[in-house]
Amino acid sequence: LVTRRTATQIVVEHHESNWAGQWRGVLWAAVNIHYGVDLTKIQAKDIRRDGNVAFVTLPKPEVLDFSIEPGSVGVMSKSTAVPKIDDILNNTHRRLLEASLRRAALDFAQQRDLLPTRDQLVKQLNGAVLLLASEVGVRLRFE
Repeated sequence: LVTRRTATQIVVEHHESNWAGQWRGVLWAAVNIHYGVDLTKIQAKDIRRDGNVAFVTLPKPEVLDFSIEPGSVGVMSKSTAVPKIDDILNNTHRRLLEASLRRAALDFAQQRDLLPTRDQLVKQLNGAVLLLASEVGVRLRFE
């Protein structure tokens, strides 16, 4: 159940220097983060009923999908001879920058409160199910 969709542009920088030389790289990309709860993780023990109210204990919110917008990735790299040769042969610089993109995007989203806390998510879902309560006859309450 996706409860929050975030789209943003992320910039990742890396600088490395050792006996073989040095390189500096920057990668930027537009990313999408879908955040919420995986309903397949709800088990029978997470559901209880009290009269006409069904209580559901939600699993911990998590990233359900992370994707990079096609065509949005850009890379700039500057290096001395040995790191440049390694990069040409193995595409090392881009792979290293891409490997840190997901973590950078999630850090960015968490620092700016773009991903709801568990309490915020429960409140949001409980507000949404109030609209359905009169139609079904059984009230649903998330915990």
